[in-house]
Parts: sequence; structure tokens; C-alpha cells
Amino acid sequence: MRRLTDFTRRGAVALLAGGGFALAAATLPATAQDFPSEPITIVVPYSQGSNMSTYSRAVAPVLQDILGVPVVVKNVPGANGWLQVFSAKPDGTTIGVGDPTGQIGISIVQPLPYEVADFTWIGQFASGNQLLVASTAAGMKSLEDLAAAGKPIRCGTFGGLSAGAVQCAMLGAEKGFNISFVNTAGPPEVALAAVRGDIDIGSVGVNLWQDHIASGAVTPIVVWAAERDERVPDVPSLTDIGIPELGALTVYRAVFAPPGLPADRAKILRDALTKAQEDPRWKAFISEGNLDNNFEFSEAYADGLNKAFGAVKAQSELINEAFN
Repeated sequence: MRRLTDFTRRGAVALLAGGGFALAAATLPATAQDFPSEPITIVVPYSQGSNMSTYSRAVAPVLQDILGVPVVVKNVPGANGWLQVFSAKPDGTTIGVGDPTGQIGISIVQPLPYEVADFTWIGQFASGNQLLVASTAAGMKSLEDLAAAGKPIRCGTFGGLSAGAVQCAMLGAEKGFNISFVNTAGPPEVALAAVRGDIDIGSVGVNLWQDHIASGAVTPIVVWAAERDERVPDVPSLTDIGIPELGALTVYRAVFAPPGLPADRAKILRDALTKAQEDPRWKAFISEGNLDNNFEFSEAYADGLNKAFGAVKAQSELINEAFN
């Protein structure tokens, strides 16, 4: 696989098309380019209420103060949101927040109008633990129930094939049951589908399940991580059920930009996002929401994503079988 920091051929051609002036502009110090001097748009390719949207809307006013320009958030669910960032001018005024794991999964089963590896990956707010649960209304309460169902287990997904859907497929392969997918609008809708019994299992962020667990509408099956999560300390981890190696197949709340974003502008965005983590408003947001906050904004971030992408692609045959 190409390194994520490489330009696409198209991006390189576009950069050279303007001749010497274009090249010079791309390499001038950021201060000389006066970046940012225009509003920045954060495109979220998920519905409102999703963790991606929540993180984006919390960081926007903090970034606005740090960068000195308006920062707005726009929800554009699905491939259209990703494509909007991919096709934007690579000047730093359009960025996105989304999960690349699910996008790599989708690229295995259907062609995409963009290459996931070619985005400029700025970093992440968090790589969050997912919680896979079973729907009480669908008559599922345990791994044993899933294995004994004698029919494909319906797993909630969104945007085509989410990271949680890949996790469902992996769990089914390891524990002996087949998966079919039910598409929804986003993570909150996966949770509601489980409550209604429209799906048998679903895997989204831990906090989205808390109230439904308390009401008895869903039963937690496994925390998708090698270690247990303190928010649901009694729920087994992947290590507890014998498959710790699948912990890399997690969700990343990643920040990305169009292919070909100049390195100096990427650095300004990384520095601002890192500084935002120290803002009292951001700290209160994380603390009050009991949210994951293992942030990383660095040039090396793309290297770690390459490993996650490799883990997903290694399961291409299984993902294709489950999705089709």
C-alpha cells in the first residue's frame, strides 16, 4: 500500500499545473501565506448526534479562538461527505472528521469515488472503544444465543459498512454465526434499531448504549478492545473471549483534509488541534461526557493508520462474504 502521506498523481499534477508560482506558493512559510484568513469548514460524513459530530461541534469554537477565523461544522452523511472533502481545494479551509476503518471496509466491497489512503491525515481526537451489544427485543442476550440462532444475525451499520459492522463480521467468523447487514443513518440510529429489535446486534461507541443497557433494552456482549473499559467494567473484553488480536479493528475519530494539503498548513492545523486539547472548554466536554481522549496530531499518525488498514484488508474475503 502507498504511504498515506504520498500525493496522488492527480494531486501532483494539479500542484504543478500553475507553474513556478504555484510551487512557490505551496512552499512559502505559512505566515507569508496568511493562513488561515478564511473560514474553515469541518465536514462530518455522519448524522448529527454521532460521536464524530459531537467531537467536531465541541472543538469548533475552540479552534475558532485559536485560529482567529470562523469554524463551522456541516453534517453531510455518507460518501458525499467524504467526497466533499476529497474534492475540496487543498488549502486547509475544508477538513473532515470521520472513521477511516469503515471506509477501508467499504472500499473492499464496492468502488468509492475517492481513495481513502490519499487523504491528508491530520490526526485523531480518539481511537474509541466500541461496545457490541445484543438486542433484547430480538431475543438475543449472549454469544450462545447468537451462535444457536440458526440464521444470519442482523448487524446494524451505517454509511454502507461501518467499523462496527466489520467487528460484527469478525465476531461471527470467530464464534460460528453468519452476519447480514441492516443499513441505518448513523450510530444513534444503530442504537435505536437495536432497542426496537430491527437488528440483532450492533457495535457503536460505549456512551451511546449506556441508557439502553440500564433500561434492559440491550445486553452488552463484548468491549471491542484488548482490555476492559472502566465505563462498563463488567463487560468482557476481546482478551476475555479469546480474540485479543482483533483489537486493531477499532473506530478512529480522525481528522483529515484533501489530498495534497501543503505540509506547512497541515502543521498549523495539527498545532491548533493539539492546543485545543488544553482548553478548559474541551477538557470539560471530555470530562462531563466521559469520552475517549487519546488524541494524536502528528505527521507520524498516517503510519499507524496504515497498520489498521492492513488489518481490515487482511479480512477482505470474510467482509465480502458477509456484505454480499
